[in-house]
Amino acid sequence: MTDDVTIHSYGETTTTERAPWETDIYLQHVGRQQLYNEYIEIMVQYGFIAMFSIALPIAPFLAMINNLFEIRTDAIKLLFELRRPIGELAYTLGIWEKIFDALSKIAILTNILYLLITCDLISKLFYIYIENKISLNDYLNYTLSYLYINDLDDQDEIFEGKQLNITYCRYRDFRYDYSKTLFFFY
Repeated sequence: MTDDVTIHSYGETTTTERAPWETDIYLQHVGRQQLYNEYIEIMVQYGFIAMFSIALPIAPFLAMINNLFEIRTDAIKLLFELRRPIGELAYTLGIWEKIFDALSKIAILTNILYLLITCDLISKLFYIYIENKISLNDYLNYTLSYLYINDLDDQDEIFEGKQLNITYCRYRDFRYDYSKTLFFFY
């Protein structure tokens, strides 16, 4: 209970106590926009974690730490800055459930595309299809191209005057003697 002091015109003071709900009237009103902003915040964080945690594996841990701070700050905000919200019965999340479902499906596709782009699965399947070989024993040779040392203009500058017994260099690319292979265009 909080004390409220009233000074009368004739000099007497009286102390009256107010109930907490009477002092809550002076706090900021909780509207529907407040809950909307909280859902948006959760949705953005979920989207980043679901779509990009494969690129940054520590992201879920960082999100958990962020959520711990977020819970505390929201609790302080609800206790001291906002009026007590009136509870409403809801059986589902409404439209937010469909948004989270769509976001989950997009995240699955994003993770699949990320894996396909960053690993050699596509090039291995293409090698098996083009070369008609089930075994991947020659796959490394297939992915490396040749650069003949005699074709270089500035051999002395590159090798710093050293005479090396090297005839070619291998590098990762899909080329046949400086021309592009069919896989290069895929």
